[in-house]
Amino acid sequence: MSIGKREKRKPSYVTLHNNAVVRFQKSSRIFIWAGVVNFVGLIIGNIQYATGNLSDPPFYFCFGIANFGLNLLYFKTELPIVWLYVIAYAIAFLLTGGAVILGVFSSQAKKKFLYTCVIAYFVDWIFVLLAFFLAGESWMGLLFNGGIHAIITFFLVVAIYEYHNVLNIEKRFIKPKAENNEGSEEKEDGTHGDD
Repeated sequence: MSIGKREKRKPSYVTLHNNAVVRFQKSSRIFIWAGVVNFVGLIIGNIQYATGNLSDPPFYFCFGIANFGLNLLYFKTELPIVWLYVIAYAIAFLLTGGAVILGVFSSQAKKKFLYTCVIAYFVDWIFVLLAFFLAGESWMGLLFNGGIHAIITFFLVVAIYEYHNVLNIEKRFIKPKAENNEGSEEKEDGTHGDD
């Protein structure tokens, strides 16, 4: 053994587990931010249109389903712009509320909510493309929505990974411990102490 070389200490269960939990919680809360961006995006688009910076009202949602529906209404119907924005804010309110609820429960490691976020967001990718190809969404809207979807999808994938990472850490450390405890409870004749 050479002097000066220190043995690398393996991180403890508590350190590994806590770090993985923090990473999971941070990444799984992204759906809450998706909801917030959904609402803020509409307000920004509304201001841009109202100040005359844009000829058509942009529906900068991070949810493609809203973009698709609202662009269809705008380009394919004669609906007055005031009513269009009333519908837009109602949809934004519902989508934002739903996203916040899903995000809160996902960050509490509720598997069904986490997987619902992931599936819903992957399906929403389709509506981002449909809004561009079928409903008259602009290149700017496609880039904005595509960029936000890419970021949020990345964080959702990280959340899924860290969720399973936490489970694997628990299995690795807790299961062997439980087996050792069971072995120590055995009597000398090989039977368990509880028998």
